Amino acid sequence: MLSRKDNFNLIFPGAIFLFVIFVQNFNLGKLVNVFTDEGVYLYGAKLLSDGYLIYRDFFFGHSPYLLVVPALFFKIIGLKMNLFHFFYTVWFYSSLFPIFLIIYKFSKSRFGATLGLIIFCTYGELVQWGTHQFDLRQMAIPLLAFSLYYIYVRFFPKVAAILLAFFAIGVVSNLPLSVLFIVLLLLGDLLFGQTNIKSLLEKYRAFLIIFFLIVVSGYFLILLIPNGYKDVVGYQLGRPFLPYDIRYNWMKGNILDNWPIFFFGLLGSILSINKKYKLFGLFNIIGLPLVVFLGPNYYPHYLVILAPTLAIASGLTIATLSRFSLNVAVLLLLICGIYVTSYQNLKYQLIEKRTPEFFRAVEVLKGLPEPLFAFEPVYGLYAGKNLTFHYYVADMRYFRVMGNNLTDSDYRQILDRSRTVLIEPFASSMIPATVKNYISNKYQLVYYDQDQQIYVKK
Repeated sequence: MLSRKDNFNLIFPGAIFLFVIFVQNFNLGKLVNVFTDEGVYLYGAKLLSDGYLIYRDFFFGHSPYLLVVPALFFKIIGLKMNLFHFFYTVWFYSSLFPIFLIIYKFSKSRFGATLGLIIFCTYGELVQWGTHQFDLRQMAIPLLAFSLYYIYVRFFPKVAAILLAFFAIGVVSNLPLSVLFIVLLLLGDLLFGQTNIKSLLEKYRAFLIIFFLIVVSGYFLILLIPNGYKDVVGYQLGRPFLPYDIRYNWMKGNILDNWPIFFFGLLGSILSINKKYKLFGLFNIIGLPLVVFLGPNYYPHYLVILAPTLAIASGLTIATLSRFSLNVAVLLLLICGIYVTSYQNLKYQLIEKRTPEFFRAVEVLKGLPEPLFAFEPVYGLYAGKNLTFHYYVADMRYFRVMGNNLTDSDYRQILDRSRTVLIEPFASSMIPATVKNYISNKYQLVYYDQDQQIYVKK
């Protein structure tokens, strides 16, 4: 995918790539963060691999397209979770190569490009969970990174359009960002490229046609599937509205906690609004408030979608400062910033943390009959067990987000079809007391620890 003249430059991102793949997989098979959304996403992928149709047969509140890859993996290879996670980290960190080459193309500075990658790889919110446990946003990031490569480094507009289109349909909130990028790309060429509208449209005609055909077809297909509109549009718009002051405070805290990528990235975004870079920097400047304030809800991890472009802008900042013989000062500032903001947390999350209690419960579940009733589908994935099927089987978290729950009769109907029941902290907080009593009467407790209880039908 990369040109021959880029081969030498691949040494630098290649070394970082090998290191982060090692670190991200250091705890492979020893650590599972149950609280992430991985179980929801991957159990949805498992259901697809089993022949169920998303929205018609089971609830999923997001676009389905990024589930196709894990679904194919499960169909061909099976529920080999450790192997899947290894390949997933390889996929995500493949984005290091286009990011490096874009920075180098813009700046001709290997120093700036290398430090830009280091900033990217130490962005705590980005890499602490979702780069070794499946997440839709992190899954989409390489699509954006390679699309930018085929715009700015090797101009293949058709390839760039396909990649950007799948980025746009992979996560609903990526669509406005994709449109923003296209608008800024065209406007930048128009203002700084000394071209007219006719030649501009001719240059990007294939890019625009392919992008909009894929995006329109992708979202139209969702609307054609029974419950597609209700599950995706209804769910996204129906989530409780988060007040703007809370969003602002969360955004401010996120920026302060991860200031190296935001400081260097936003500074570089301002510096890159010129004839050389055109309007590239405006993507971050406009995109940041767009991510935070557009839509009914916001969580700090939403901002990770800007990580590739912030890393590119960071590299441009560093490359600019290096022209003033400030390499040592920049390097010291960056090392101090990473140590203060990320080092201890990432050391704990990626190296020291273990979840033996999860794997003990999984080993017990492997020897018990299915179907399994569980709120957290990740237990079923690791135990190789089918969950008791119902419409919300892949995403019982839906009820916590939407602020309602199943009725007692719904629970009993599902439980009556279950042979094993798992109660962990999330389930314990959601299940009514009457249903807990029902489980105690109908099921025998066979395993318990501080946070988990496993019951088998009497």
